[in-house]
Amino acid sequence: MRFTPVHHQREDTFAFAQAEAIRLLDGFERALCCRIVVHDRAGLLTWRRTELLLPPERRRHCHPLCLHRRLARPAWNRLCTEHCLVAVNEHARLGEPFLHRCWKGGAELVVPVMLHEHHVLTIFAGMFRGNAPTDAAAARDENVAAIRKKLPKPTARDQADHIRLLSLLGNCLLQLVRPESDIPLSRLEKIRAFLRDRSSQHVSLEDLARDLCLSPGHCSRLVTALLGKPFQEALREERLQRGAVLLRSHDYSVSEIARLVGFESEYHFNRKFKEAFGLPPGAWRRNSENPA
Repeated sequence: MRFTPVHHQREDTFAFAQAEAIRLLDGFERALCCRIVVHDRAGLLTWRRTELLLPPERRRHCHPLCLHRRLARPAWNRLCTEHCLVAVNEHARLGEPFLHRCWKGGAELVVPVMLHEHHVLTIFAGMFRGNAPTDAAAARDENVAAIRKKLPKPTARDQADHIRLLSLLGNCLLQLVRPESDIPLSRLEKIRAFLRDRSSQHVSLEDLARDLCLSPGHCSRLVTALLGKPFQEALREERLQRGAVLLRSHDYSVSEIARLVGFESEYHFNRKFKEAFGLPPGAWRRNSENPA
């Protein structure tokens, strides 16, 4: 199958960008004959920092094996959250693809996507047949057994092909929100790109100054002149915006989101988030899920 490359000169609208992202995912799913789910670990897959590029069904596991009795059994829902959202993503931080085996007896290929040596996306592809369920109730469940029976077994050749294509998919998705250009970036664009790409990391004014080939003092004055605010304030605002994205798009805990967007403590994140958005993160998330 041939994939049309994402053009640098493209229509500058959210609808176009979202349609392009869905087109990419649909195309790669047809090529790989499996379902693809993307976890945005850095809040990057947004349009102008607010609109979510991927719809809910592309950010959550919706395979029948995943959904079966998940909401009816709180213990199963907890196991799914602890496994995919926490344990698998923690392993993905190492940056190497791997095959993870689900407690329900499924298996998925996991491909981390890195940006500046930092884990920003986790791409899941499956579902394949894994080992027998480790949960006793799941092992006795006839529907789980019936679903697993229909799943294909993963092969080493399939995994190698999937890893190559899923890595390409990750880069294509990032290109939608951080397009490359042959035109040299202005210093303002370089500053914004630095904040966009590296705000979730432990970065400082000195790191930006090094990228711009400036002294820290000159860089500080430049940032304030171009953005109208000091570097630390701009960095904090970017992190809070990313936090708001993750609160809306994924079921990560508030403490996990604080860590992902670059805050050293949940307390500091909560305090700054309330100052910026008027509500604590948990209340803001509930309000965004159930708008008036």
